[in-house]
Amino acid sequence: NVIKEQDSYAGSQSNVLDVRDDGNVKGAGKNVSGDQQKWYHAGAGIKSDLAARLPYYFSDFKDGVVGKNTLQKTISTTLFLYFSVILPAIALGVLNNKTTHGDISVHQVLVGQTFGAIAFALFAGQPLVVVMTTAPLALFIKTIYSIAYQNNIDFLAFYAAIGLWN
Repeated sequence: NVIKEQDSYAGSQSNVLDVRDDGNVKGAGKNVSGDQQKWYHAGAGIKSDLAARLPYYFSDFKDGVVGKNTLQKTISTTLFLYFSVILPAIALGVLNNKTTHGDISVHQVLVGQTFGAIAFALFAGQPLVVVMTTAPLALFIKTIYSIAYQNNIDFLAFYAAIGLWN
């Protein structure tokens, strides 16, 4: 018997278990007993998504610069997104600077968005992912700052711990 778990998002098989006649399950190079049939690996969904997207990965980047008028379209889209993302980042960065008394400023917001956007573009399976600071995030930062201030906790350490936890 073979048990296949379907990943409903990507439509790919994330885990395949081979159930033997003696009740043991062979999976991932080791035998496990029948009561441990349901198991998951950390990052299995990301791995299957990237494996499904890998054949198209290079062409996604290539299609943005090769072909008729693609360079013109890429440059105009890049400039449009640059200004539509940078203006809210500056405005909300100023707001964060005021609410956190300089702990998070425009510079940190721009650097964070830049590194976040590069990571998303490389690892999200598509080159165009819009990453922006939003007003609810600014309110979240204000709330975290007020909690840290009231409880005499270092804000940046508290903010980092919350970011890592989530």
